[in-house]
Amino acid sequence: MERMRCCLATVAITLFPLFVFAFPPVVTFSRADAARAMEIGCGVASAPDVPVHVHRNIPGNLVYCVAEDHREAVLYSESQQCHELSKEVLDMWRDESGEVKAMLIQKTEGRLLMVGEAELRGKRFDVERTGQYFVISQGDFSQLSAIAKPYRVLLTLDFDAQRIFTRKNELLVVGNNFKTNQLEARVVRYSEGSLVQLPPMPIANMPAGVRVLDYSEKTDDLLLGGVDPSGQTMFVVVNLSSGSASAVTPKKPGDDQAMFLSDGNLRAKISGTSSAAAGKRFTGERKKASSGIKRFLPFLP
Repeated sequence: MERMRCCLATVAITLFPLFVFAFPPVVTFSRADAARAMEIGCGVASAPDVPVHVHRNIPGNLVYCVAEDHREAVLYSESQQCHELSKEVLDMWRDESGEVKAMLIQKTEGRLLMVGEAELRGKRFDVERTGQYFVISQGDFSQLSAIAKPYRVLLTLDFDAQRIFTRKNELLVVGNNFKTNQLEARVVRYSEGSLVQLPPMPIANMPAGVRVLDYSEKTDDLLLGGVDPSGQTMFVVVNLSSGSASAVTPKKPGDDQAMFLSDGNLRAKISGTSSAAAGKRFTGERKKASSGIKRFLPFLP
């Protein structure tokens, strides 16, 4: 965390020539919006200082918000549910069928990832959306394991992992390489019965510490968050296949979170804006560096 605070070096992003580029709809929202989404699902808003973790399923037609005051709001397009959680549960990850696969819990010794009966230590945790694999960052290195056998480390990665996703028939782990001061993607695939990582993929000259907010399995787009040199919140979509990048403007002041979300009603519930306004899809020309993205900084956590 301290490294992320200190990592304030600027970076120039070179954009490609003008061309037509489309990515899934993006919804931007604030901490206050996340607390209000809890009120939609549970009838009571979370306090502004209580973190709310917002997750979605792969199709983007379900969002579940987990508040650290031990409640979960499950939002569908036309309905919602509320679940009371154990007092030690701070966050959770569900698979595509809705089954809970892992939980972030608070114990006297700190925050732990609970997978089945296993309680695992680390700096940061993430579970990919199919609920089969998870990654634990220990800072300078990260460990990838299967939900079915949580104590067995399948692969050790020499960087600080932020997020893990499925990418076709492979795994995609994205995080910070503090040796190069770059944000990197690591593709992991099966080879002869074991997991093997491919060479690191630096992401659009992004510095380590830029937040990895979401990934579109369908279009191979990463959604990133940071601030520009003036301190304004900024979002960028980077296509991993082409390397192209495009800025996404926050919908309203205070928005510092974002995700890909296909359902207009869900976008409205999360952002507090109308479904039409929140659902605009970028299908225009790429802007050159002189009029588009110029510099990008990590978010201060």
